Formats: sequence, C-alpha cells, structure tokens
Amino acid sequence: MYMPATTTLPNWFWILLYAVLIITLSISIFSIIRRTNRGLSIINLIAVITAPVVHFSGSIGRPGGLNEFEHLFSHLIQGNLWAIYVSICYIFILFWWVLFIKTVIKP
Repeated sequence: MYMPATTTLPNWFWILLYAVLIITLSISIFSIIRRTNRGLSIINLIAVITAPVVHFSGSIGRPGGLNEFEHLFSHLIQGNLWAIYVSICYIFILFWWVLFIKTVIKP
C-alpha cells in the first residue's frame, strides 16, 4: 500500500535554504554582469535554477518516514542519476561561494 510522505524538514530550514538560493542566484547574475568569474557564475546560475527543480521532482512519491534529504541520500547511495546531479550541484554552489568570498575579501 502506498503511503505519501508526511515527514519533512522544519520550516526554518526551508526558509533558510531558499533565501540562500535566491541570494546565490542574485549574486551569480551580478557576477556575470560584472564579468568576474563569469564562466563559473554561469554554471552556478544553471545549478541554482535546476538543482531545486530536479530535487523536488526526484522527491515526488518518496516513502513515508523519510524527509527530503534522507531520501536524496538513500538515492545517492543507490546511484540514481538525479541524486548524483543534485548533490554535484549543491557541492558546486558551496565551491562557488568559497571562490566568491575569496574574491571579495582579497588580502
């Protein structure tokens, strides 16, 4: 019998995640316009737009008892392409932030 998922992460987590994604999207566009790290910013822009969509699509029909990230990790261990893509995108976004902060804080 199919039971829809009822477990999810707290609201504060979703607010923080989407706020960071919106800020990242804005700064990526700004970096593209200013021509600083343009190639990486374009890749980051694509990652910021597609990762949440693919993550949401992959989470449709997840079993009960797992939140969205537990579901992602279980599919990542199984080697599903959507989970690998989403994980790579999130890691790239973190990598891009490190580069961006290093560029801004120049010693």
